[in-house]
Amino acid sequence: MTDQTSQPFNAAGLEPVEVLVLDPHDATRIGLGVLLQRESWVSRCLVASDEGRARELVRRSRPAVAAVDVSQVGPFAGAVVASLRQERPGLQVVLTSRYPGATVANPRQYGASAFISAEAPVADTIAALRGAAYGDAPIIEIPVESKQGALSRRERDVLALLATGATNREIAAQLYL
Repeated sequence: MTDQTSQPFNAAGLEPVEVLVLDPHDATRIGLGVLLQRESWVSRCLVASDEGRARELVRRSRPAVAAVDVSQVGPFAGAVVASLRQERPGLQVVLTSRYPGATVANPRQYGASAFISAEAPVADTIAALRGAAYGDAPIIEIPVESKQGALSRRERDVLALLATGATNREIAAQLYL
C-alpha cells in the first residue's frame, strides 16, 4: 500500500473528514479502520458490525463517507444505503466485498459511488473512499487484474496515482491525458 501521509494533504485546502466502515467481519472492519485512521485526510474512522450500530454512529458523528460490505447485505445494499442516508443526507457510500468474484455491476443503482472488489488492493479502496468523500469524479469500479488478462501499463500508471490520493485532474496532468 502506498503511504499517502507523505504527501501534503491540505494543499488544496480540504479539511479531513470522518469515515465509517460497516463490515460484520472483525478482521476486515478493524483492519480497514486502522489503515484509514492513518490517512491524513481522515479525521476519525468509525467502525460498525451491523446496520443498527452504523445508523447510530452516522446519526451521532456525521461521517462524510462510508464503506459498506455487500457480503453481509447482498441484495439489500440499496436499503442499507438509504437507511444510512436517512440519518445523514449527502453521505457518500462505497460498496465493498471480501469475497473474490463478487461484483456489483452498477453501484449507482444502490445509491453508491463505487464498488471495490475483494481482488483490489486496499489502496484502491482507500482511494475510492477519498474520492467519494471529496466529490472527485465518481469511480464506478476500479479495474483489477483478472484471469482474462493483465492491466495495461497505462492503466497501472493511473491506478498507482489514484492510490496516492491524486484527483482525476492531477492524474491527467501528470500523465498528459
